[in-house]
Amino acid sequence: MVGRTSRNRRPWVAASLVLTVGWEVLRRPRLWPEALRQAPAVASAPYRAFRSVTAYGDPHRLAAASDVLAWLRWAQRFRQVCAGDR
Repeated sequence: MVGRTSRNRRPWVAASLVLTVGWEVLRRPRLWPEALRQAPAVASAPYRAFRSVTAYGDPHRLAAASDVLAWLRWAQRFRQVCAGDR
């Protein structure tokens, strides 16, 4: 378990990331369904801290927008591959 996460001391940075990712997802309609599926996980602070540790080694680091988009594409492809196995 990652443990407690500290509050972002620069909330405008997190807001900027949300706006950037939101804009990039809006520009990619094929990612809309996956972004909606993943929204509850992304909204969870413990999950974000876990992903930050596994991706960057730091539970307090914010993800890069390009990393979030790559993860959404991966999650979408993973879902498609798994659905093909049924």
